[in-house]
Amino acid sequence: MSKPSLVAETKDAFDQKASNKYWIDVQLRWGDYDSHDIECYTRAKFMDYTTDNMSIYPSPTGVVIGIDLAYNLHSAFGNWFAGSKPLLQQAMNKIMKSNPALYVLRERIRKGLQLYSSEPTEPYLSSQNYGEIFSNQLIWFVDDTNVYHKRLGQLAKWKTAEEVAALVRSPPVEEQPKQIIVTRKEMLDPLEVHLLDFPNIVIKGSELQLPFQACLKNVKFNDPVVKATEPQMVLFNIYDDWLKSILSCTAFSRLILILRALHVNSVKANMLLKPDRTVITEPHHVWPSLSDDQWMKVEVALRDVILSDYATKNNVNTSALTQSEIRDIILGAEITPPSQQRQQIAEIEKQAKEASQLTAVTTRTTNVHGDELIVTTTSPFEQKASGSKTDWHLRTQIAGYLYGVSPTDNPQVKEVCCIVMSPQKGTSQQVYLSSVLPKNDFLNDLEPLGWMHTQPNEHPQLSHHDVISHAKMLDSNTQWNLEKCIILTLQFHSSEGNITPQGYLPTHYEKVQMLLSDRFLGFFMIPDIGSWNYNFMGTKLTSGMKYDIKLWIPKEYYDQDHRPTHFLQFSNLEEGDREVVRDDNFA
Repeated sequence: MSKPSLVAETKDAFDQKASNKYWIDVQLRWGDYDSHDIECYTRAKFMDYTTDNMSIYPSPTGVVIGIDLAYNLHSAFGNWFAGSKPLLQQAMNKIMKSNPALYVLRERIRKGLQLYSSEPTEPYLSSQNYGEIFSNQLIWFVDDTNVYHKRLGQLAKWKTAEEVAALVRSPPVEEQPKQIIVTRKEMLDPLEVHLLDFPNIVIKGSELQLPFQACLKNVKFNDPVVKATEPQMVLFNIYDDWLKSILSCTAFSRLILILRALHVNSVKANMLLKPDRTVITEPHHVWPSLSDDQWMKVEVALRDVILSDYATKNNVNTSALTQSEIRDIILGAEITPPSQQRQQIAEIEKQAKEASQLTAVTTRTTNVHGDELIVTTTSPFEQKASGSKTDWHLRTQIAGYLYGVSPTDNPQVKEVCCIVMSPQKGTSQQVYLSSVLPKNDFLNDLEPLGWMHTQPNEHPQLSHHDVISHAKMLDSNTQWNLEKCIILTLQFHSSEGNITPQGYLPTHYEKVQMLLSDRFLGFFMIPDIGSWNYNFMGTKLTSGMKYDIKLWIPKEYYDQDHRPTHFLQFSNLEEGDREVVRDDNFA
């Protein structure tokens, strides 16, 4: 070992006592104008730590490496063995030049200290300035919503940035983008790190939730992804041949309309895009081949689907929405729903307009028995058609806790082995469970994976009721792991809506990948008393209800054990109907 010296000093003499232990202490600091001599800093720290009686270092020999993030300087001071100095110098030079973690940490500290006042800030894409994307510049949109990584979601963002950087390097300079707009702000840091070699490319975020992820609901995009056996880059002309008859801004608006409609209701959107077999899609096209007049009708219908979904979720009337609000809804900007007073005014104006134009309307409907009804009216009464035979009754939600294990070769994969049906009662919107988790010897070797529940219809996003219930479960049960416990939903299709509270965003949850197999090796567990459905005896269910469970098959929803009062009434009715029969001996 040599005497303590700086990493930049030469001519070390290795004449000190040998050691079988060697430590390296890396320290990051944010220097200021008066004290940013990193060499003095590392020397002082080494001397302080090695001469202190309370030192936690395993041996007296080692080195302190100091990195000043503010001035991008580094140095090291300590004991050295043969060959360690040049090795450390080369490693530190490479780390300081190309390590993304240091760059991200430096940028976050700068943002936290608000050190950007003197630098020009690029405004995010919004509904006010989105017209700028139709300039003559080459602009790329980067959407990482559908990127999946089997280890970490954060790693997926860095993988996306790496692929984008490789794609930027591949074309000649004149074909490289001038701007890159990311649809999710979490992608800004990774992209800025990987595109350090391209200072002329402007990278900015977006305040619009552009629905590019919905493109995978189109078969032309989804098939190559599902059938891919190796990494590959696939290019699509997403405008088809639209630019022959319309401007680029109109084509972009049409594209956003289609993708937004696919995002909120893919079934209706696909029916509108391809209503019958006569509408075909060319092999080299993405969307159906329609004339300009047909596209205009489809665009109006798609807009109505989007606005209807928004109105249902926010409990507003579409007639109360202004043109700017409609534009913001389609583009994905956050807006405040119109007030109740404004909705009432719009409703009165609409009724006055309808009253002045009475029109006979013939409505064809189907009742619950399958009978077809044809009604002709001149008033708004009975002018709405029923959707399907199953729309007339609500579907109550039921839920169960999930337990499972991980394969020995892959701890990131979870296999569901057990579903526990705990005491519960539900409505069509949410389900109420006991906050006390089940306990049983069968569950000792399994880990909690969250909970699952049914719901009447498929939502493009997680219900706010689910998020609130999940947060309560995590808060009251410390054995639940925030990173591992999920919410699994099963849908039955119907026309029921869901009202979303103001301020609730899709960023409040994260989707995970689920694989279904045709074989299930697992079991159910139910309460010891046998009944799990408290919908017909709701007063008996309390939030802190304690219960024991056993291994058994769950009883049906309408089982007699779940509704004892009903069967008691049935028996009373039967007894009341009985007539006493007596023989008349004098007849």
